[in-house]
Amino acid sequence: MANPAKLGRGSYRFPRAVVFAVSLVVVGAFVLATYLTLDQPKSREFDGYITLLGPVAQEQEAFISVQMRDDGASDDPLVRVSVAICGEGSFSGVLLFGGDAVLDDLAATIPGESVPTTKTYTGELSSAGQSQGNIDEVQSLDVIEAELPPCIPLESGAIWPIALQVEGRFQSAISSTTSILGMTSPRTGYAFPLIGAFPPPTSSALLGIFSLPGDSRDLARPTHLTASVSGPALDIGDVVETSDPVVADPESLGWDAPAPLAASATTLDRDAQAVWLQINAYLGIAFGIAGSVSAAIALDWLAPQREPSPVPQMRRRESSTRSSATGLMAVLGIGIAMLALARVRRARR
Repeated sequence: MANPAKLGRGSYRFPRAVVFAVSLVVVGAFVLATYLTLDQPKSREFDGYITLLGPVAQEQEAFISVQMRDDGASDDPLVRVSVAICGEGSFSGVLLFGGDAVLDDLAATIPGESVPTTKTYTGELSSAGQSQGNIDEVQSLDVIEAELPPCIPLESGAIWPIALQVEGRFQSAISSTTSILGMTSPRTGYAFPLIGAFPPPTSSALLGIFSLPGDSRDLARPTHLTASVSGPALDIGDVVETSDPVVADPESLGWDAPAPLAASATTLDRDAQAVWLQINAYLGIAFGIAGSVSAAIALDWLAPQREPSPVPQMRRRESSTRSSATGLMAVLGIGIAMLALARVRRARR
């Protein structure tokens, strides 16, 4: 005849396995929710640049504007690039797009203007006879102004005449968000192209004279160049959490600064963050309970099975030992739950 103690222990195997599995799911959900709540997008640089080259030794000022026309999350975000120039004489130069800043689906936006013709430079870039490395398939648009308007400080609200304005699509995404199993972090990271200079190994302080491969002209960067970057419009409840350089308005993703400029930022959806913090608080309590239950079940499974002793005192001692272990697991679970709640409160602050 089978031992009643073994039957009793074995009869709970399946229910305990289900409870153990559910406990592990709860623990995994808590870890995932905590990760998404506290997630910080990895800092990265946009692998591309936009720069303007023009006549040498001219008292001229230039303005390059880059405006996002969508949220920047796609692999080919839509962007509008504008150039304005003022100063003495005329201007005959090129606007260069390198790396992932090369534009596809190029289109003119000024009424009456035709789609601009592009040229591609590949080869050695040099300055004053010294090599500055090689450039590969750099896109070029001609910027030509027969007579430049006088310069008026932009701070006064002046609007310079636009010399060139085009729309197109970059080669890679501007924004990135962590997403796991369909659940999305409340934070979004943005990285924009370098504007107003060539990337390393060329020094960002080098104005030129530059020689482009296959081009006999001597060209230089404008002495005074202002860069403007406008990211996608933020939704209500979104705020700029970190940025480089610091944005003037935490509820607007935009910069106006002397070039060169390579802007980056992290935005926070405060409404989504509040929801995640609430979920994390509930899961923190469940995590403590589930952790203690799964640990108790695991210890019970791993404990060696012994024949029941005929001595009553031995049964009471074994029962007392198991009760102590279960109590210890309960205390441990409550402690873990309290720690989880404290951590969520600190994150909320």
